Amino acid sequence: MSPFTWAPWQPAITALTKQVGALQAAVAGLSQKVGKLMAAQDDIRSAISAIQAVTADLVAAVSAIQGQLAAGQPVDTSGLTAAVAALQAVDEQVKGLETPPAPPAGP
Repeated sequence: MSPFTWAPWQPAITALTKQVGALQAAVAGLSQKVGKLMAAQDDIRSAISAIQAVTADLVAAVSAIQGQLAAGQPVDTSGLTAAVAALQAVDEQVKGLETPPAPPAGP
């Protein structure tokens, strides 16, 4: 029986090593993309929470104004003004989540 030698297997091992390296690079790229998606998801959840809070503030402000009008009282719009300011801040937050448009196609 002859001793085992790696020489005949060397080209296959080299090719396999390169393929494993390419797979590792692909997995690293996917991992980065998943990380970005997860961060974006957190930003989206935060924006949704802010929208819900502003919606509740707007509903409360409108209800208060309706109650004041129904009671013949002077209308206090400070709650509405604050809710609108918060809405503008949330709008800016949501705009920050928008994907920028793709650059125009070349000539």
